[in-house]
Amino acid sequence: MTANELLSFLGRAWWPLLVYPGGLTAFALVGLLGRFERSASPIHHSPDLFARVSAVAAPWLALALTPLPSVVNLGRPLDAVALLALLEWPLLLAVATALTTGDKAAWQAAGRRVAAVLNGYPSLLLALLALAWSGGSLQLTTLASPPDDLATLTTKGLHWFGAVTLALALPPVLGLGPFAAPPPGDLALRIGLRLRLLGYLALAVLPWFPLPGDNAWLRPLPPIVIALLLWLFNRIAKGGTRRWAVAYNVFAAVQLLALLGVALDALRLRVT
Repeated sequence: MTANELLSFLGRAWWPLLVYPGGLTAFALVGLLGRFERSASPIHHSPDLFARVSAVAAPWLALALTPLPSVVNLGRPLDAVALLALLEWPLLLAVATALTTGDKAAWQAAGRRVAAVLNGYPSLLLALLALAWSGGSLQLTTLASPPDDLATLTTKGLHWFGAVTLALALPPVLGLGPFAAPPPGDLALRIGLRLRLLGYLALAVLPWFPLPGDNAWLRPLPPIVIALLLWLFNRIAKGGTRRWAVAYNVFAAVQLLALLGVALDALRLRVT
């Protein structure tokens, strides 16, 4: 990208970066999330200036480039791989900063964060694979588009299977309920992790936005429903981390078997 292209891109991107879905909208939701977080003693550690700035900037950019309803088309669609890289940056910084402190509590918090993500990532990636398989691409605009009426029943089933399992994979990835860890003491890291949560919520609701069709007033319903379910999980599911970890491993195994079944069926149809 040349300097002129960059200036042109930023000129088109000012609204999503500064107002919606990033900017004012994102930070208003970040402040609201702070009121609903479980009370826990924060782990105090001091990241450097680069960590503080990038912990907020990376997920902020991810949110701004997510093709939510009423977002200006910037002409450079983001794919799921780039989105995950941007969203995971504040988590990596929080873990790395905690590990450099030498504090036992910080190390334990970092370990809980890593363990939670590892429990949820297999299901998350398999869900994205199902969505990409049905649409033929990892671009977010494709993941957000349901199969057309001419698509096969298998393609339609894969799309909605991916949409449902993507939402179900979020609790451990976001460190909710039994997967929760004490928040970092640094404000920038806390903001970055809350923006990360909003980014994953936006990713999970993308496949559901087309359902209301022309009924624009129903479009807020998918994020409200998924956010409410995540909040209920965070409030109700307590303790038994190992039990939940086993449950998510079984869940990922079921997803994998389902995808293998579809692959074998497709291979059989090609051979016969």
